Amino acid sequence: MANKSTEELKALIVKFYALNPTDEQIEVFYTNEILPHDKRSIVEIMGNLYKQAHPNFQMPEGVQIPDGFEDISYQNDEYPSWTLKRDWKNGHKLQFWIAYDHGYDNGTWEDLEEMGIYQLSTTHDDRGIDVLMHDRDLVSWTAYKTFPELLKAIDDWKEKEESICDSCGEYIDDHLPEINCPNEKEGE
Repeated sequence: MANKSTEELKALIVKFYALNPTDEQIEVFYTNEILPHDKRSIVEIMGNLYKQAHPNFQMPEGVQIPDGFEDISYQNDEYPSWTLKRDWKNGHKLQFWIAYDHGYDNGTWEDLEEMGIYQLSTTHDDRGIDVLMHDRDLVSWTAYKTFPELLKAIDDWKEKEESICDSCGEYIDDHLPEINCPNEKEGE
């Protein structure tokens, strides 16, 4: 197979995204059509997905996505979004979006700015946000006016997530995991 030039690959990507593909189609496309022509990882190749999925989006001044996050933006999402680079069991447990004025927001741009353009969705359930998105008891949705407020909320979520017992899913503050975990049986 002859390697395609960068220009040929870029044209192929633009043409593909114009079809409004599903997540699965995107993965298959990059695996079959792009990776054979490039030695970089798929995340490096896909790079700033938001630039492809939301070409009119401009990163707000002073905002830099922290290390440890990956761009998971898709055209069918209203705004570009990012999640932690982690190997979740089923889906992401944390995802944030940065809103921008693009003409098809629900309500007005001014209303959105007033609520906060940095939108965070979190859960501590391993099934992830995609599965639980409509369960307001298990998924938290919050808007923040500033990026530092969003980052603080993410740090707070990470701290809480790290304090969950792997065995029973309860917070370690409620019990010592190896000694009195409700799921640990004596003698095991």
